[in-house]
Amino acid sequence: MIIIELEGVEYQMPQSWEEVTLEMFEKIVDLAGLLSEYKSRYQYSIEMLSILTGAPQEGLSKMTKKSFEELATACEWASTEVINTRKMNYVIDGQEYMAIQNLDSLEMGDMVSMELLIGNTEVSKLLTNLLPILIRKVKVVNRGGKEVKIPGPFVAEEYEEMKELFRKNLSVADVNHLKDFF
Repeated sequence: MIIIELEGVEYQMPQSWEEVTLEMFEKIVDLAGLLSEYKSRYQYSIEMLSILTGAPQEGLSKMTKKSFEELATACEWASTEVINTRKMNYVIDGQEYMAIQNLDSLEMGDMVSMELLIGNTEVSKLLTNLLPILIRKVKVVNRGGKEVKIPGPFVAEEYEEMKELFRKNLSVADVNHLKDFF
């Protein structure tokens, strides 16, 4: 993260997609979808930098053109494609999670849930909404006398909690490859 100071307040700005949470990514995608509606590319840039830094738009509007362009240059990575880390295992707050390796191993009820989510979700939120089905708490089982870690069952009652946990703690670069499943 890059630390920037604006009007005496420090803000953190990602340096790559690996530092962008799903929550921030959703906002970036939503704003990018509105680009054609903007009459000012500077206004669009101010709003995008506000998302990336958490700084208020009013403060960013008061920056000099030179300072603003230097900040925008530090964000050029955001105009490139997400480079996937292909990560399949995650640890959040000491709890291990594991992604499903193969959709063929999902139960049909899980497939129905995924199908319904895909049909009823905005594009920017699709990956986040599917992650509680695709990423599960790790379960340890005994196979042939060896302990093996596998993805546990999908727990529908924990769906919203898991979705928020993943939205706030997982980077888009670490989970973006999971969308290849659908």
